[in-house]
Amino acid sequence: KASCDGYDSWPSLTKSSGISVSIQSPERPVLPVVRISAPKTIGPCDSLTLDTGNTVGQGGRDWLSYSVTVRSILDDQNMTDLRQYLSEKYVLSPPRAIGPSFLLVGFKYTFTFTFTNFLGATSSGNHEVLVVDSAIPSVVINGPSLVSTITKDGLTLDANAFIASCDGSSTSSSVRIQWTAFQNNVLDTSLVSTSKSQLSFKLASYSLLPNTVYEIRITATLVSSLQSSSMSVKVSVGQGEVIAVITGGLR
Repeated sequence: KASCDGYDSWPSLTKSSGISVSIQSPERPVLPVVRISAPKTIGPCDSLTLDTGNTVGQGGRDWLSYSVTVRSILDDQNMTDLRQYLSEKYVLSPPRAIGPSFLLVGFKYTFTFTFTNFLGATSSGNHEVLVVDSAIPSVVINGPSLVSTITKDGLTLDANAFIASCDGSSTSSSVRIQWTAFQNNVLDTSLVSTSKSQLSFKLASYSLLPNTVYEIRITATLVSSLQSSSMSVKVSVGQGEVIAVITGGLR
């Protein structure tokens, strides 16, 4: 027993009976926000990767469930293998690529991802992909689709771009790269990369305005045919800490 000055003994304590409490889910649970990063156009030899890694709204836990479905104007017979692959073999994280053998040239596919969190809240998101009959550069910006930074840290983005061949090889020698930056959907010509590599976009400290969201876009163009593809990321720029310095102070 606990001791306390002025008390030599404590009265006997009785044990209370247990109480059961039912916890209901909130009336307005947090809804998932589905974000899909993937190209809108691919060539006949390209694999398709659908990245949902930036989807939010899990509520701090694993997803209760998720599903991915696909539709097209193709008849069901031409969709059977792709649907079976998505239902039985597709992996969400890291995303497993969908091989070119599942996708027919000249058709558009709409993929739908549906996520349910532990609170039972469900949301869906769609992404359309068109398969064309000519080679299309594949381009991807490494990392998440939403990047956070502060003004003093500047910005560095790295990308990969290449042309895939049907024999499994790839080349980047005939691909031209262009980076562009947008603020409030308006082209910002003052933001020019200082990197010597065309596959890297680099800005010095204090190039970006605080409390501003930018869109940084990379476009890869095949020189011989001028076929192109692009990808973009959002960059959220914070204010950073304010540090006060008193001249002559010791601390």
